[in-house]
Amino acid sequence: MTCEYFERLGYYVEIGEGRDDGNIDARLWPKQEDSKSAPTVIVQCKRQKQKVGKVVVKALWADIINENAKTGLIVTTNSLSPGAVKVCTARGYPIDQAKREHLRTWIQMMRTPKKGIFLGQ
Repeated sequence: MTCEYFERLGYYVEIGEGRDDGNIDARLWPKQEDSKSAPTVIVQCKRQKQKVGKVVVKALWADIINENAKTGLIVTTNSLSPGAVKVCTARGYPIDQAKREHLRTWIQMMRTPKKGIFLGQ
């Protein structure tokens, strides 16, 4: 769903391989950029009951550095833990989160005919 949402927004999306994908679920580039260059955004998806912790944030930061990406995005059915938010803020990590409320909005936009991404609000 996350990849389809970003494709509809106009991104070129490369989906991770699944197992042994290095915990990178997707790489995103604006359509006008070459997908052979460094990704603009690295996406990590987490479907879990507990909040996403500091270890995930630190691992995503390492992936951002390794891939020379501009930002990271954690898409989660929950949210970042207070400690994870604190690490991002204190260290200036360019990592955003899309939590449950965002996912609901994305689903609604993709379900509503003649609304949302392609045809305006």
